[in-house]
Amino acid sequence: MPDVLIAYASSHGTAREVAERAAEAVRARGSSPRLADLVAGDAPDPAAFDRVLVAASVHAGVHHWDARDWLRRHHAALNRRPTTLLSVSLTADDDTPEARAARPQAMAELIGETAWQPSHAHAVALQPDLAQVDAAARELAAEGAFA
Repeated sequence: MPDVLIAYASSHGTAREVAERAAEAVRARGSSPRLADLVAGDAPDPAAFDRVLVAASVHAGVHHWDARDWLRRHHAALNRRPTTLLSVSLTADDDTPEARAARPQAMAELIGETAWQPSHAHAVALQPDLAQVDAAARELAAEGAFA
């Protein structure tokens, strides 16, 4: 049975790619991840999992609607276990002052809107830095030993 849920909401496929890469990293550590496409409605109850990673695309400073909706509905279960947010956006690659300010603002708005309190949150570029995705998966693994 999978012990790590990796849920994603992607408009153009990049958040899906990030989720798939995170699943590979989790699998390499001996765990059994379950990928779930939030846009397709393939979203199990997170209470059935030990840890959860959510990869959500950001457009115009707002996280994908399907991710926001799912997080709002499941925030209580998510807040009782280690979780990670991977916020996938154009601004993650941009080093301007405006972009640096936009990244935490988008994540803070998501957290405020949904009442979810992720254990870890990272901005990931649309051309994802795969080492950063791997590091986020390892960080979540540190919250509990993968079987």
